[in-house]
Amino acid sequence: MNLISYDQNFILSTLPSTPRGKGLVQPGKGVVFNNVWYWNEGFKNPKIEKTNVDLKYDPFNVGILYAYVNKKWVKCISEYYYLLEGKTHKQLQIITEEIRYKLGIKGRISLKQIATFIPTIESHEKVIKQAIIEQENQKSRGTFGEVLSADDMEVQKSLSKFREIDIEDIPSFKIIES
Repeated sequence: MNLISYDQNFILSTLPSTPRGKGLVQPGKGVVFNNVWYWNEGFKNPKIEKTNVDLKYDPFNVGILYAYVNKKWVKCISEYYYLLEGKTHKQLQIITEEIRYKLGIKGRISLKQIATFIPTIESHEKVIKQAIIEQENQKSRGTFGEVLSADDMEVQKSLSKFREIDIEDIPSFKIIES
C-alpha cells in the first residue's frame, strides 16, 4: 500500500489553477487575480518581469496565491494580506455582494472598498458571535424560576432516570497477561 504524504507538495499539486491558468508579472506590482495584486520577491528578477507564469489559488485563503517561478512554486502575498488572510473566496464574494447592496454599486468593486468594508463586517461578526455564545451559555445554565419548555421537561425527565453511582459499587477486574 502506497501512502501519499500530506505535505506542501501534495497541497500545491491539488490546488486549483486560476480560471486563465496564467498571469502576467507586472514590474513592481506582481500578478493580479480577481482584482487582487499578489507579490513575491522572485518577481524582482528582470527575467521574470513581463512574463506569464502559472498560477494556483487557495480557495480557503484569499490572502495568498502561488506562482510557478524558476521551476518551483512560490507563495505570493496579497497587498491586503492583513485583511484577506484566512478569508475564503466565497466570503470575498459575499462581502462584494454586500458592498454592492449597501452602496448601490452595479459595476466592479475595488479592493480598497473591500478593505474599508471588512473591518465593519468583522466588528459585527464579533458582536453576533458573542451573542450566540451568550445565548448558548444561557441555555446550558438555565435560570432559576424559569418556566421550562416541553423540550427542557423531556430532558429533565430523562435525567431523573439516572441514579448516582458509588465508585465502590463498580467491580474491578484483574488483567492476566500470558
